[in-house]
Amino acid sequence: MTTIINRQPPVTIAVWPGAPIPILLRRYQKATDGSKVYQSFASTVSFRAVAESGDLFTLTVGSGITLSDHDGVTNGLATIQMTEAQSNQVLAATKPWYEVVQGVSGSRTGIIKGPLLPERQT
Repeated sequence: MTTIINRQPPVTIAVWPGAPIPILLRRYQKATDGSKVYQSFASTVSFRAVAESGDLFTLTVGSGITLSDHDGVTNGLATIQMTEAQSNQVLAATKPWYEVVQGVSGSRTGIIKGPLLPERQT
């Protein structure tokens, strides 16, 4: 599971051919006492895969992203599941990367972004 902290540096996500492994995300902020305060994902959260040539695909809640409760936080876990065709797009792309955002057009909040690392079977 990938745990993300607001304003965390980019995180590389490996993408395998075939039926890819789901990407599990949860997020938190650190309280003043150093403890973790887990946060919900909004129903507007999306995962966008991009390459040098442009957008590859975008996943949204109900279409590649499932939100579930986690550690007592409603919608505290986002499960991102690419299809085989989408993972193949990443494998064929030049310099693929992703971003996870939530909100509506004009007021989107970036959560995390980073490179997608194509893993090829030998």
